[in-house]
Amino acid sequence: MVGSNVSSSFSSILLAGGRSSRMGKDKALLRFGSENLLDYMQAKLSELGCH
Repeated sequence: MVGSNVSSSFSSILLAGGRSSRMGKDKALLRFGSENLLDYMQAKLSELGCH
């Protein structure tokens, strides 16, 4: 509910595996701004209340 003062937490799983055979490098370690994509997604999930 948008604008609600109710606090909630949730769990999540980030799928960051795979051979990356077409790309040639690990997609989770691609740069996204000043950090890699995996770290960026972990930080975003944490901001949303994921534990």
